[in-house]
Amino acid sequence: MKRLIIHLSLAFILLQFLGCSPKATLYLKPGVNIHRMSIGIVEINGYEPATAESKITEQFLLKGIRILERSRIYSILKEQGFQQTGAVDFSTAVEIGKIVGVNAVFIGSVSHPTISNTANLKDNTWSSYTVTFTGRLISVKTGDILLSGSASGKRGYPNYAMLDAIDKFFEKIL
Repeated sequence: MKRLIIHLSLAFILLQFLGCSPKATLYLKPGVNIHRMSIGIVEINGYEPATAESKITEQFLLKGIRILERSRIYSILKEQGFQQTGAVDFSTAVEIGKIVGVNAVFIGSVSHPTISNTANLKDNTWSSYTVTFTGRLISVKTGDILLSGSASGKRGYPNYAMLDAIDKFFEKIL
């Protein structure tokens, strides 16, 4: 019995150290090669959108994909006299993509961190945060969803969890 408790304790510690969090679930439309596209980041909402957008831009650029950041998109829209108010929905995102001349637009969302009282040995903290990142890539020409999915990150600090979730998302698609 004592041996079983020791083995279970070691297994628990190992799982915590590895940061076992949910896997990424992603869909990429068959035949789509996003490496040949220009992509505009249109909307990132939820927890720490500026930090999330920087990480998303970095991931696209590391893979050699031409990207147009949200700040540049909105300066072009302002020059064109396009009035944008509130959150960007599906049809508005496609319209924006056509105006700025990209092949596809990217829309993302980051959940607010949830905390658990589970030690996170990777970050040497007494608690863990879980953050989920969800993203969609939409064709400007057809309005089809080319890519859709989500990934979660679990770390001792909320921003680390968010960055891990975005990394997992892009590991699966690029």
